Amino acid sequence: RAATLKNMRTALFWPGRGTFEPATVNAAAQTSPEGVVIIQVTVTTTTETRSERHTLSGALQVSAWPAQMGALWQSGEHHDLVVRCGDSKFLAHRCVLAARSPVFARMLSPDSQMREASTGVVTIEDADAATMKRLCSFLYTGALDGDAADVSATTALLQAAA
Repeated sequence: RAATLKNMRTALFWPGRGTFEPATVNAAAQTSPEGVVIIQVTVTTTTETRSERHTLSGALQVSAWPAQMGALWQSGEHHDLVVRCGDSKFLAHRCVLAARSPVFARMLSPDSQMREASTGVVTIEDADAATMKRLCSFLYTGALDGDAADVSATTALLQAAA
């Protein structure tokens, strides 16, 4: 896949030179079959042209995304939200839960009048901790933990997601 951007006009920040208005910015990005992203950017000002090529691999490979998000969920690193369920608490990230669930999106919206938006604490009273943990894991990774054939666990998960 490839994407190209030509003759974009916008203010840019160039290290050592500050913000300036370039004459043109041309950028092209493509993804190799191995999942490596290659970006070529050429900036032309009224006095010079600068071209840089960047190769981004590993961290941006799409196939690594679920595992990386799962690791973020497991670690709780950089969390800005606590999900309390019974005696358990889970460290989470507002942007992840809001992006993946319309219920969390409404609850955590900065424009929301709900207390969760201002306190950063979500208290779940109508699901058990194991179900909430499984739901949050699914929201982060897109994969179900446990046995999908376990009808009662899957039913509880669907009820918690609603």
